[in-house]
Amino acid sequence: MQSLPSVHGGASTSLGGEGAMNDVVRCAGDLGAPIALPDAEVIAAIFQALSSPTRVRLIALLRDAPRGASRVGDLVDRIGLTQSTVSHHLRALAAAGLIVREQRGSWAWYSVATDRLDALAPLFGQLMAIGR
Repeated sequence: MQSLPSVHGGASTSLGGEGAMNDVVRCAGDLGAPIALPDAEVIAAIFQALSSPTRVRLIALLRDAPRGASRVGDLVDRIGLTQSTVSHHLRALAAAGLIVREQRGSWAWYSVATDRLDALAPLFGQLMAIGR
């Protein structure tokens, strides 16, 4: 599994209050190198997958699944969407590496990729620190 890159290499500076523009100019030298394009593409794919409220709900349902995994039919019943719509969203989440699909007999079971979601926690913290 690919690790997530750091998005902020420098110290953070508050942009609020008096002299905010000076803070921005002073802070600009502390930003560090820009994110490499391949790393930015990985991060963007994750954010794109999480940009749908339905996908966020599906991750929450999978996280709380009694057996640690669910079938599409179980999710359809819980989320109130058609099977094809749920399958579409699950494919997008799997492509981003946020969930795992496992074939068990004739059923596909889905579970949360906990290692990937755990790796995202620092990324969100870093993004929140930018501009502070």
